[in-house]
Amino acid sequence: SRSLLIPCLNKTMNRTKSDSDSSLPKNFETNLAEVRDALINMGTLPYLTDGTLLGWYRECSIIPHTSDADFAVSRLEYRENKSFKKIREPLIYSWNSAKVLEWDSLEVTLRPEKGGSIDIFISYDQVDDEHLYTHGVSGDGTRVKWIVPRPTGFCSGILRGRLFYVPCNVEETL
Repeated sequence: SRSLLIPCLNKTMNRTKSDSDSSLPKNFETNLAEVRDALINMGTLPYLTDGTLLGWYRECSIIPHTSDADFAVSRLEYRENKSFKKIREPLIYSWNSAKVLEWDSLEVTLRPEKGGSIDIFISYDQVDDEHLYTHGVSGDGTRVKWIVPRPTGFCSGILRGRLFYVPCNVEETL
């Protein structure tokens, strides 16, 4: 199903001027594509998640006032590859590895030179047959756990002219 292209809704959102100002550098999707390719080359399947998935599906874009973008990968793929440190070798990014634990990772944050950040969340299967969970850190530093519907498979979506993997059950996931 990865070849199945899911269309985004291309809705226009009514935003104030400040909500329309982008916090991310121009052409940030190039950074996303570089990270996507590096993750794929590591043997993982990165898919859009959280606000990035919402922005793609609702607006066919990145939500303008967001300051980051989000991918998720399976814990099993992470364990097979031992470390995401391989990802920074071909890229010019700073990286926050303090949050990475092999058995219970919160998130990996990459910071491209030109601004913005890309979070990589590890998804865990241990909830039940219909859900999985990811961990993260809220703005005030509190550890959080999100339980979300398990992707029924992975399809493709176009975000600013580039293909990315998305859960095939995108509406249920959101």
